Amino acid sequence: MGFWAVQIGRGLVVKEHRARLAILKAAVDYALAHRDGPPEFMSEDGQSFFFQGLTYHALPMTFHEGMEWLREQPNFRRYATFWQQFLWGWGGFYLEDRESEEFEWMAAYSGIPADEIPTALEAFDRFFPIPNGWFTTPGWTDIHLLKMVPMTFQGIGAHQRRIQYTLADNVSALKPSAPYTIGRPREAHQLHGRSPASCILTQSGAAGAANCRCPRR
Repeated sequence: MGFWAVQIGRGLVVKEHRARLAILKAAVDYALAHRDGPPEFMSEDGQSFFFQGLTYHALPMTFHEGMEWLREQPNFRRYATFWQQFLWGWGGFYLEDRESEEFEWMAAYSGIPADEIPTALEAFDRFFPIPNGWFTTPGWTDIHLLKMVPMTFQGIGAHQRRIQYTLADNVSALKPSAPYTIGRPREAHQLHGRSPASCILTQSGAAGAANCRCPRR
């Protein structure tokens, strides 16, 4: 029962993020169709309503605020594609100590300039605000991770770094600045009740760090 509950939970998390991506894609399409702002929902004489404007103004205020922010970004038309790549290709995380390199790669894949990548990463916080924001740093690592990203995709992101940094089987060559980005001492793991491999990038990627009980920075 526990196994299937976990599998169902992971499936639901994927569906939730897919729904957010669909909303973001719709927001991009809407911004392209209405560059100058949302349509009016009432005629100037106040005698009639416009259906398109009425449906837009019935949406939550967070969506309105997100739309205002989105229109201000020079490359917003690429944001939905970028987020799809970030979640399913980059594992929903980036390495803070190698931020410039990682953003350059993301820029090459998405077409968004590297200096605009941090702004593009604000999209979830703008459209779907939650307490303390969508990003977190698990334990004493350099991993800046989007919350609720399934472990499978975190593992894909970890493998992506093995390719991009040409690490092969020598992940220690990454030389991260934080002590537990790649792994942590056996004694410390046992102290926290985890196996030594539970947050090692080589074996479980960011997922291992996300599940680690290490104190957070």
